[in-house]
Amino acid sequence: MLNQDIRPGRSATASENEPTQAEPLGLELEIMRKIEEEMQRLLLNGPHEDIHFAGLCFQKARRNVLSRLELRRPPAKTCCLCGRDFKQLGGGRIVAQRVRGIGLADRHMAGELTSAQSRTLQIFDNLHAIVWGEKELWTDEAVSRVTEQLQNGAHPWMCSHCTNRTCHACGIPLKRPSASDILTDQGEVIYVPELGLTAGCDYPRCPNFKKGRPA
Repeated sequence: MLNQDIRPGRSATASENEPTQAEPLGLELEIMRKIEEEMQRLLLNGPHEDIHFAGLCFQKARRNVLSRLELRRPPAKTCCLCGRDFKQLGGGRIVAQRVRGIGLADRHMAGELTSAQSRTLQIFDNLHAIVWGEKELWTDEAVSRVTEQLQNGAHPWMCSHCTNRTCHACGIPLKRPSASDILTDQGEVIYVPELGLTAGCDYPRCPNFKKGRPA
């Protein structure tokens, strides 16, 4: 089964669901709460006083929770392609476009997700990441970042620089990159429609800047 929320065009448009600033820590705490609940469920079937058993339960509970396709994950701190920090980069956190992206599934799906070149990465037994796009983008380092970020409970993303979503006039990375699924601070994925050059730029001093453009 494919996590439909991170395929292009599946989620709400950005105009319907604007990204807002929120601390990813809230999502991390929510994930920890889910892991604790799952651990308590597993402990009911074994000796509570056995420390070794409790440790095994925690690891299994963590895998079970982080394998859920519907889990809302906080954004990873860095772009999975170039490894640079979001605060350094700016722009938008891009999850998927027609020609490149990252998808999640509970089984091996290489060749089924898109016509572009794709590769399946096993994260856990019931969680796989499917990456697609230009071969030169998906280096061993990029693939390792995707795997590590998902294993740590974070949502991988690509920056505006790596996905060619910068202003054609000044080169500033766009906060609302067109024809892209973008990841918000709350771990939601929203779709920005294809707007072309009429979208304008975010930078007030750019000749392509459009007053009133949503930030």
